[in-house]
Amino acid sequence: MSDDSDKIVVEVPNSSGNYTQLPQATQSDRLTEFRRGVENAIAFPENFGDVIYECLSMVTIPALLMSIWLQPLPAFIRLAVLLLLIIGATGVWHLFAIPEIRGLLSFRVFLIGVGVILALLP
Repeated sequence: MSDDSDKIVVEVPNSSGNYTQLPQATQSDRLTEFRRGVENAIAFPENFGDVIYECLSMVTIPALLMSIWLQPLPAFIRLAVLLLLIIGATGVWHLFAIPEIRGLLSFRVFLIGVGVILALLP
């Protein structure tokens, strides 16, 4: 019942054959691709309404979180949030090393600071 027409034959080249490997991507290409991806992720949208929405959310969300922070919270929650803030600040600090996004990132950090200060006002 088994004949040779039903079989699949796969040829594997040996080390002495005419097999050439594909060129590997260099590290600098990956770094450039990462920088472009971060720049696209942090960039503001092109639609004016979306820009306004994004700026307002960069102010109101930190203000809301800061107002919750001012309420009595258990110590373990405060420690966990502080740990997350330290990790996030370290990531932002490393992103400031990319000159293409430094201006936009500092504007976003400024908006977050405005939100925190607004929450502290009486």
